Amino acid sequence: MWLRIAGVAGLAAALLFGYNYIEQRGYNRCQTETQAANLKLANAYINRLTKAEGERDANQTIIDRLVIESRSLHVHFPVCPATDPQNPDGTAGLLSKRVDESFARLQERGTVLFERCEALNADAIKVNAVNQ
Repeated sequence: MWLRIAGVAGLAAALLFGYNYIEQRGYNRCQTETQAANLKLANAYINRLTKAEGERDANQTIIDRLVIESRSLHVHFPVCPATDPQNPDGTAGLLSKRVDESFARLQERGTVLFERCEALNADAIKVNAVNQ
């Protein structure tokens, strides 16, 4: 009878040891998978930050170039003292229609340039908001 009790106790101890061993292996595997997933996420985040930094540098280069271009933009026109009654369009006759058209094109391109600057600024604000 003591032999049977010792045998049952030995079997119970072996089963408990086996259960704990299997449970520890499962825990270790889960921990390894979690660490691998966290490492993958960290690498993806680092890549995203690096890409955003490159885009920010490219946008800053464009903005710097636009600032330099806008500083070099000077338009000088002669003053028109009064309108010429011979011209039905109300111009004084000092500026030709071609100059008027060129000035209108300049205004249009300037507007496009400023809109592009505003869009780049808005994009930069969005990128900075995401990265913070």
